[in-house]
Amino acid sequence: MKGIHADLAPTDCGAVVNWVRATGKNLATIVLETGRPARIDDYRDAEGPVGVTAQETGLRSAVAAPIVVEGGLWGMIAVGSSQEQPLPPDTEARLASFTELVATAIANAESRVALARLAEEQAALRRVATLVARGAAPGELFEAVTGEAGRALLNTRKVRARQSGGPGLARTGQG
Repeated sequence: MKGIHADLAPTDCGAVVNWVRATGKNLATIVLETGRPARIDDYRDAEGPVGVTAQETGLRSAVAAPIVVEGGLWGMIAVGSSQEQPLPPDTEARLASFTELVATAIANAESRVALARLAEEQAALRRVATLVARGAAPGELFEAVTGEAGRALLNTRKVRARQSGGPGLARTGQG
């Protein structure tokens, strides 16, 4: 989270996400600072952008739990109530159990993305190695390397490059 979180403001059709810095007395700041589940039973004393939003939307009490992925604080999930009575005492434990499942799903998704990226990088290396083994001309090899680098590193379709003015000098641009 690194000090910034998404503040969800309720609307008729769900929630609106506002990105704000986690400061003041509110759940986002508490979870960010402690890395543990937290509760606020009376948001009237809350501070900071999150506290103000909670007060403006009629939030009375809330509970939040961190989402910890591979040992690092990835985010948080919060539930709130506009009722006068606080949320039930077991809400933190129940929410923490749920965030563990969410963290597992996030870690699995990130692992799949990393594995796919590694497979693509290996395929790019094989394509370039095949050109080298075939004895490709320097210009063809240079074009292939820059194209693969553009796809792998810059997340673009292609980086156009061509040798100009001798070894080590190139003109580049997205293509």
